[in-house]
Amino acid sequence: MKIFHKRYLNFFGGALGIAGIIFVAGRLYKYADQIHFDFLSATDVLILAVLIGIYGASNLLLAVAWRRVLASLQIQVDNFWAVRIYGVSQLAKYLPGNIFQFAGRQALGMAAGISGTPLLKSTAYEVLMLALASSLFGILAIPLVWNAASEMTMLLSFVAVMAFVGWALGRYFSHHLAAAWWLHSSFLAISGMVFGAALWVVSPQHHIPVSVATIGGAYILAWLVGLLTPGAPAGVGVREAVLLFFFTNIVPPGDMVLAVVIGRIVTVAGDLIFFALANMIQREIHEEY
Repeated sequence: MKIFHKRYLNFFGGALGIAGIIFVAGRLYKYADQIHFDFLSATDVLILAVLIGIYGASNLLLAVAWRRVLASLQIQVDNFWAVRIYGVSQLAKYLPGNIFQFAGRQALGMAAGISGTPLLKSTAYEVLMLALASSLFGILAIPLVWNAASEMTMLLSFVAVMAFVGWALGRYFSHHLAAAWWLHSSFLAISGMVFGAALWVVSPQHHIPVSVATIGGAYILAWLVGLLTPGAPAGVGVREAVLLFFFTNIVPPGDMVLAVVIGRIVTVAGDLIFFALANMIQREIHEEY
């Protein structure tokens, strides 16, 4: 690959990351302006700070899962390289269009000498697995729309289906894809628990008559709708609308809106931490492609 071509691709990928930072900064300012934090105690602030750290660190699961997907396509890279490329490009998901994180990753990967075709395939595999896994998390949210459904029954059904899909991927496709499946699923589970914790911080005085698993399932299903909505940067607006639908009769509307906004602040701040971490990783490539 010509040096000029590599520089151009690196510039394009990096520019998307920088644009993502600018867009995220604006979003953080907007969210902070929407609510007053006076009601938060020192303990609440500490809990939210921990949630930001947990969510930021959980992005490592996505990066390592992408490395596993690449390995299933016979592209071998190390974890540090995957984390750097994934993290630098990830903030571009907040740009209007909901696709620029993939474009940035494609450009940075090609600049590193990886063929464009397996990179494109890895994106398709990742989106498909995330979409499938998050749709299965919707099983946990069934009690919110069907009162006769038992939360325990839904939880056991969810675990069984997830395990079957993981086994099938390893048995009929690749053990790398099976590993990616569990990494993606772990990220989604952590995301759901983080939102559940944010909801508890906002509304601790109210009894929420559903389990953390059910709350997490609804959140992940809302995340999926946002992911698949064209033009919505990181699902902004779409995810929130779905959550309000699920919890209208369970959580006071004011508390729900507040939880959604705080949850968004937590995820955006966590993504910024992951971006900073990725940029601290050496740019050297340890593999030949």
